[in-house]
Amino acid sequence: MKLNELIELIENLPDVNRVQVPTEPTGFYRGTENVFSTEENWKDKIIKMVTKVCDEKNIIKISFNCYYGREPKAGGDYYIHLSDQGGIDTANALSSGKYGKLD
Repeated sequence: MKLNELIELIENLPDVNRVQVPTEPTGFYRGTENVFSTEENWKDKIIKMVTKVCDEKNIIKISFNCYYGREPKAGGDYYIHLSDQGGIDTANALSSGKYGKLD
C-alpha cells in the first residue's frame, strides 16, 4: 500500500474504537501511540503521524490491519504497520534461522 492509499483509507474510515499508529518503523510494535475515534480530529492526527514517519524514514511497506477480521467496520480496533528496509532485512534473517532458533 502506498501512503496516498493509506490516507484515503483513513479519510473514509467509519468511527472505529482505536487505531494503533507507529511513531517509528519497527517490526516489533514498539514506538506506537493509540488514537481513539473519540478524540477531536482523530483522522487528521493519524494522517499527520504516519506522514511524519514516512517523511523521516525510507518506508517501503505500509499495511493497515484489523485485530478482528479483514474489513474496516465501526467499533473495530486497527493498527498501521510501517516497514523500512532494515526492519524487513531483520525479519527475514530471524525467520530464516540466521541467528538460531527463535524458541
